[in-house]
Amino acid sequence: MEKKKVIVIGGPTASGKSALALNLATTLGCEIFSADSRQLYRELEIGTAKPSVTELSLVQHHFINHISIHEAYSSSQYAIECRLELQKYFEQHDVAIIAGGTGFYLDMLLNGRDEVPDVLPDVSRDVELLFENLGIEGLQNHLKQLDPECYETIDLQNPRRLMRAVSVCLTTGQKYSSYLKKKKDVLPYEIYSFFLDVPRDILYNRINQRVDFMIEQGLKQEAMAFLPYRHLPSLETVGYREWYSGMDMGYTDLQVVDQIKTATRRYAKRQLTWFSKYGVWQRIDGLKSEGHIEQIIQASFR
Repeated sequence: MEKKKVIVIGGPTASGKSALALNLATTLGCEIFSADSRQLYRELEIGTAKPSVTELSLVQHHFINHISIHEAYSSSQYAIECRLELQKYFEQHDVAIIAGGTGFYLDMLLNGRDEVPDVLPDVSRDVELLFENLGIEGLQNHLKQLDPECYETIDLQNPRRLMRAVSVCLTTGQKYSSYLKKKKDVLPYEIYSFFLDVPRDILYNRINQRVDFMIEQGLKQEAMAFLPYRHLPSLETVGYREWYSGMDMGYTDLQVVDQIKTATRRYAKRQLTWFSKYGVWQRIDGLKSEGHIEQIIQASFR
């Protein structure tokens, strides 16, 4: 019996993943499973660049608008739920598309959960104190010394992930990244992975244009509506946290917008680093407007 097929569309933010996945899904008559850690949240609309209502109505998208900003969620939980959803989906279908740029989600879904040791309570408290005394830069500097490879791929603006990585390094005496490389429970389907490649200067220009569009759509107003919940992990999201920190610092709107663009470009750079180091990806030229669907179908159904 022929194995079910999973086609993965990966790439950095603003590379065109969502549009390509939608076109491919309509061509193949299949559904899309999102691997985006921020499009999960129902309340966050403008700043997460979700597919439009029309696009969501054309093709069934899984794991978009999946949870509330008030719910705790992890990459491990995502992998468990998505694997179960795929198993159920494949009872009636033969092909699924996974689209997204969140490396930890893709890795855990495709390759299985990481067997990362528990952190010692004393170490956890010490790292929390480190963060309180030296801020996020202190965490970044410690991680860079303890695990340079992890430093290159982790979200450097996410203190919880930084504290987790530093704590594991200090608890085990081993690099956090070493636990991410161990053999795991690989997804039991035929996997075809494609990377949407866009030259960095053009990608950055797209990012700037996307942020400008988000501002026109009311990103500031959306962020301010969730100001009472800025402490939640879900609001530690590019495009939202800059408004909160900018407000604290007395920045102008133009300064905040510039910070959002800078933070998004840095995030894209980390995504590019992750895709270059993990997985085997077939390159798709993101500058071409035609031929992508044919290229993917030929590679996946030969």
